[in-house]
Amino acid sequence: MKTLRAIAPLLSAIALAACGGTPTVTSNPVEAERVDRQIVSVCYQAASTTIAEIEEVARGACEKEGSGLRFWRHDRVFNNCPATKKTRASYICLPPPPKPLPPVR
Repeated sequence: MKTLRAIAPLLSAIALAACGGTPTVTSNPVEAERVDRQIVSVCYQAASTTIAEIEEVARGACEKEGSGLRFWRHDRVFNNCPATKKTRASYICLPPPPKPLPPVR
């Protein structure tokens, strides 16, 4: 029983690091200030997150509903992401497509 109590914190830490949680919005890289469009950045755990999950969070952070995304950059060092989600992907928010005009009668 003593051994289990001794290794329980270690096992908990490993489990937390492995799952990493869902992607979250974070601050943008400094270089984003030079881009004339909205940039959104997302922290994620590279081993357990899909591109679709990352892009869903990024799209939700764009100011205009229905915005498209264009991948801009990716980094793992010197970002504000937590240790369990150390990878950051940054996207440019693209304007939503125009609504179709009604048919002419």
